[in-house]
Amino acid sequence: MLPDDTLWNPPRATAQDIACVRELAAYESLDAANISNLIFDQLCHAYRQQLGDLHGILEAIRELEGGEPTLVKDAAPFLSPPLKGLWHMHYFTARFLAQNLMTELTSKKGAAALDSRIREVLQSDLSPEKKARMMSHYAVNVPYDERSGRSALTGEWVIYAKDESGANYYLAAARHPETRAQDQEICDLILTRCEPRFVAILPPACHL
Repeated sequence: MLPDDTLWNPPRATAQDIACVRELAAYESLDAANISNLIFDQLCHAYRQQLGDLHGILEAIRELEGGEPTLVKDAAPFLSPPLKGLWHMHYFTARFLAQNLMTELTSKKGAAALDSRIREVLQSDLSPEKKARMMSHYAVNVPYDERSGRSALTGEWVIYAKDESGANYYLAAARHPETRAQDQEICDLILTRCEPRFVAILPPACHL
């Protein structure tokens, strides 16, 4: 899994790992020239640790480049410094399933729907085994289908910049920061680990 804190600052990747990950990016028809060294180091760390983040990040980038939708929330800009002017896109992997189910089921609408469905099952003439299967279906399959059907799945972030032509430049993957200090840590990591040509297109707020 990712580090427990917001910052994902892996060691430099080996040439062998980079070659493997670049092959995966090419397989996804992605332009490696628009992906920073930092993201490649993160992808290589995920590759070495056999983390689902590897494919989640590549799939998010592919969607942003016009590929098949991944059923996550739409990309959005950051609105507050120091990340203001950059964009973020969620990426989803299996380890975010429980988080998404909990979010869906604890919403007012989701909780009411689950309560109604469970009551209906308990009052039915189904066998105990079938009741258990139905309740499991309503607690897992249905909320997942409803959330993904709205393209509302969430996970962690791919952070990227846009140049004047609208082209995307992928900078880093990160957990959701909870404080401005954590925002600044992500910004500082991008400034120190990304190549100068990526840093050059960062918005002014990142340089303060």
